Amino acid sequence: MFDYNKEATLVGEMKDFRSTNPHINIHIHVPDASGRVAEWDIEGATPNSIRRSSGWGRDTLKPGDKISIVVHPMKDGTNGAMMVRATWADGKPIGGNQ
Repeated sequence: MFDYNKEATLVGEMKDFRSTNPHINIHIHVPDASGRVAEWDIEGATPNSIRRSSGWGRDTLKPGDKISIVVHPMKDGTNGAMMVRATWADGKPIGGNQ
């Protein structure tokens, strides 16, 4: 499913953030080199785990927020991934515990 031997950095605009079990889910619009926008579906840790480790809550990320996410991409090349870490697009940590 995910290629844990590869990392990619996605920089884009939040479409949707869901903080529900079993994993958080982020949809982000990421422009490519030609300017076309692709939607990525990113899976993360459990809501409780990410709240404890990074201080994220249900309202931390909102549509339109600019973020940067380091991910393990899908092995099949589709626009999906497992989140490794995330920051605001300016490099500042998201949440209060980082």
